Amino acid sequence: MANDKLSIFIHEDGSFDLNDLVNDRTYVGLGIYENCGDIGNEYVFRQPDDEKPLTTAGIAANIQLIEDTPFRAAFEIVHEWAIPRGAEDMFEDEKRRLIYIPERKSKRTDETVTIRIVTRLSLDAHGRGIAIRSEITNESTDHRIRMLFPTDLVAEDHFADSIFEVARRNTTPAEEWTNPSNCQHQQTFASVTDEQLGLTVANKGLHEYEVLRDGRNTIAVTLLRSSSELGDWGDFPTPEAQCLGLQIAELAVFPHAGGPVESKSYVDASEFGTPWFTSQPALGQSGSLPACHSWVQWCGDTLALTSVKLAAGTDDVMLRWVNLSAESGTLSVLLSNGSKQCYVSNILEERLESLETGQSVSLPVGPAKIVTLAIEM
Repeated sequence: MANDKLSIFIHEDGSFDLNDLVNDRTYVGLGIYENCGDIGNEYVFRQPDDEKPLTTAGIAANIQLIEDTPFRAAFEIVHEWAIPRGAEDMFEDEKRRLIYIPERKSKRTDETVTIRIVTRLSLDAHGRGIAIRSEITNESTDHRIRMLFPTDLVAEDHFADSIFEVARRNTTPAEEWTNPSNCQHQQTFASVTDEQLGLTVANKGLHEYEVLRDGRNTIAVTLLRSSSELGDWGDFPTPEAQCLGLQIAELAVFPHAGGPVESKSYVDASEFGTPWFTSQPALGQSGSLPACHSWVQWCGDTLALTSVKLAAGTDDVMLRWVNLSAESGTLSVLLSNGSKQCYVSNILEERLESLETGQSVSLPVGPAKIVTLAIEM
């Protein structure tokens, strides 16, 4: 399937190649599933010693076209995958005896169960990325499932969306870090770039990722962790954290030129994770607003709008932005005709400084700075 920006080729094992037609780059072997044991707890992932992860690479999948319309195409990929049923009995004994996680020796059992994974790949007619929906019917315990996105981009660090920033992180951890796993936290995306080209993987609520030190700078996103223990300060079983049954994960992949901020792939990632919503006015309601109306319009090349709300103590409309760049930027805001005044505000929603602007506001925003405006209506 293809549009004027991307083309997708799906292999027999369900992995796919993504051809960035705009920047003339192909990313090969995306969308492989990886599975391994987890003898840690809800706080700490711990893969059993000497275990080689299982993957769906080379495992034939059932692939069929399920949507073909002028505005979208979609394929369904079904895997029936045999993986270990869970950890061996030793793991229960280690948890009861409060064995320190790095010292646990448990393995996975040789007995297997078959899990069903239904993957939907969809491409919109004018989309800049490919959307992925993964439905996993989990029948196994004490394990982890990730989806792999090899970038084959040469870079020593990577980017991830964090709280009020796009964090730049070293892919290789410090020498003091002894855990073979180097999983990190993300908000809406993780991204690898060689400064010329980049690949961003967005998500909906999937907050764990790792950029693998595998020679390919693979972005590995955790879709499912099945854990049987709360923490390491006592024996606290968590059977519901095994996440048995149907589990659904959604991601999207965006190729681009440059990094995630200058390419605006962070906008694509944010929009992917933000649902549309509608509200129906009461029938017969009258008013002066036009059928199409915007309370405020704004622009800022490296800024992200993070919240819109009414102030707790007034009717002020509170808007908050953050500059995601390491460089200074400019915020420009055009107010609607119903706006009386605009103020610089803070986290307490206080009016700090009145901006003499008429109907427009323009102010500098420093690197990584958070800006809050209060609009009196």
